[in-house]
Amino acid sequence: MQRRLILYSFLALFFIAGILPVLSLITSSLFKDGVFDLSQFEAIYKNIFLHGTAFSLLKNTFLLSSSVTVISVIIGVTMGIIFEKTDSCCSKLFIFIFAMPLFVPPYITAVSWHMLTGINGFAGSILVLSSSYIAIPLFITIFFLKSVDPALEQAALVSSSWFRVIAKITLPLIMPGVAASAVIVFLLTSGEITVPSFLGYNVFALESFTAFTASYDFKAATILALPLIGFPFILFLLEFYLYKNLKSTAFKNLTAFKNKLKIKLKKNKILLLSSVVSAGFTIAVLPVLILIINAKTLSNYKAAFTLAGNTLLRSIFYSIAGATMLTVTGFFLGYMVNSKKEKLWPIADFGSLFLFTLPGSVTAIGLIGLWNRPETLFIYSSFLIIIIGYTAKYSAVTIRIISAWLSTISSTVNDAAKLSGAGWIRTITFITAPLSAKGIAVAWIAGYLFSLRDTTITMMVYPPGHDTLPVRILTLMANGQPEIIAALCIIMIAAATIPVFMLWIIFKLIQKEKL
Repeated sequence: MQRRLILYSFLALFFIAGILPVLSLITSSLFKDGVFDLSQFEAIYKNIFLHGTAFSLLKNTFLLSSSVTVISVIIGVTMGIIFEKTDSCCSKLFIFIFAMPLFVPPYITAVSWHMLTGINGFAGSILVLSSSYIAIPLFITIFFLKSVDPALEQAALVSSSWFRVIAKITLPLIMPGVAASAVIVFLLTSGEITVPSFLGYNVFALESFTAFTASYDFKAATILALPLIGFPFILFLLEFYLYKNLKSTAFKNLTAFKNKLKIKLKKNKILLLSSVVSAGFTIAVLPVLILIINAKTLSNYKAAFTLAGNTLLRSIFYSIAGATMLTVTGFFLGYMVNSKKEKLWPIADFGSLFLFTLPGSVTAIGLIGLWNRPETLFIYSSFLIIIIGYTAKYSAVTIRIISAWLSTISSTVNDAAKLSGAGWIRTITFITAPLSAKGIAVAWIAGYLFSLRDTTITMMVYPPGHDTLPVRILTLMANGQPEIIAALCIIMIAAATIPVFMLWIIFKLIQKEKL
C-alpha cells in the first residue's frame, strides 16, 4: 500500500506537470466556450496552406531533420564502436569531449561557427545541430554494445574478420538502439527553433513560436502547434515495437558480460587516434576556442558579469532545483518502470519520452494555457512554473538513467530485505537508494545540464525578473556587442562543464578510497 501510494503520487505529479498541459492545449484548440468549434482552426490552416507557406516549412523541417539525423548517427555510431570495441586509448576522455556540445544550448555553438565562418541557413543549421546531437547515438551505441554477448562475436571470428563481424553480427544486434537514437535526433531537430532562427532557416516549429511571441496570439499558436504533437507519436510507436522485439534478441543484463572482446588496432592505432583527435577538436574544442578568441580581454568578461551576473546565479539555482526535482521524480518513476508491477508504468515510460521529443515551444504553450489563470497565478508568476517545465520536458532523461541502473541490482537483495521484515520504504531508503547512488548522481548531473541549457521553455514561461543566462544571451544576440556575447557564451559553457568535472573528480576519489 505504501509503495503504490508513493509511486502513484509521483506519477500524478508528472501527469500534472507534463501530460495535462498537452491535453489542455489540444482541447482548447478544438473547443470554444465549451462547444466543439473548428472555425478558427480551419481559417488558420487554410491561410498557411493556401499560400504554400506550410509546405515550404514542412519541407525545410524534413530536410534539416533528415540530414542532421544521418550525419549524427553515422559519426555517433562509428565513434561508439571505436570507443567500446577497440583498444584505443583515452576513450573516456574522448567520450566526454564529444558530449560537450550537448551540455550547452545549440545556439551557442551556432554563435561560435558564425563568428568563424559567417555560415548561415541550411548548411549552418546542419553543422551546428549535428555536432550538438552526436552524443545521443554515441551514448546509445555504447550502451547497447555493452549488452552484446561476446560469445556470438567470438564464434564469428573463427571464420571472419572483425570488419565482417561488426557488419554482420554486432551492428544488426544493436540496430534497435541505433534506430531509436535516429528517431530521437530527428524529433529533437524538428522541434529546434533557436538555431534555425539565429541562422535564418525557416522551419515549421518557428511558425507557432512566432505566432505566440510576435502577436501573443495564443489561439493561433496553439493550433499551429498541433502538428508538432503528432511527430513524437512516431517515436512512441517505434519504441514500443522495439521494446517488444528486444525480448527475442541476444541481449542480456548489463552486468552479465565483463570480459569484452576488443579489436586490436596495432599499427592502425596512431592513425585512428589522430582521426578521433581531429574530429573531437573540430566538433567540441574549436567552437570553444573561437568564443575565447572573440571574447578577447578580461574586461569583456567583467562587463559580461556586470550585464548578466544575476541571470547566471538564477540559472544555477533553477538548474539545481530542477535537477533535484527531476532526480526525485526520476527515481520513483524509474523504479516503477523497472519493476513493471504497476499497470500504469507505460505512462511514466512512454509519456516522458513523448514529452522529451515534443518541441519545447509546444510544452510551453500548454503550460501557459493551463497555469495562466487567477486560481494558479501564484505558481505562474513565480519560478515554480520554470521548474514544472523542466520536470515535464526532461523527466525521460532521469527516468531512463535510474531505471537502467536499477536493472543491474539483483532482485535477491530486495527479496532478502522483504524476508527479514523490512517494509518497502525502509528497503528503498537503506538498500535500493544506496546501491543505485551512482546512477542517481549521474541522473542529477544530467538533470542539471538539461535544465541549465534549456532555452525555449524558459524563454516562453519565465515571469518578469526570472530570466536565465541562456535566455539573456539569446535576447542580446540581436543587438549586443560580439565580444560581450562571446564572453557570456564562455561563462555559460563554464557553468555547465565545471560542476560536471568536479563531480567526476569526486567520484574518482570516492572509488579510489573504496578500493
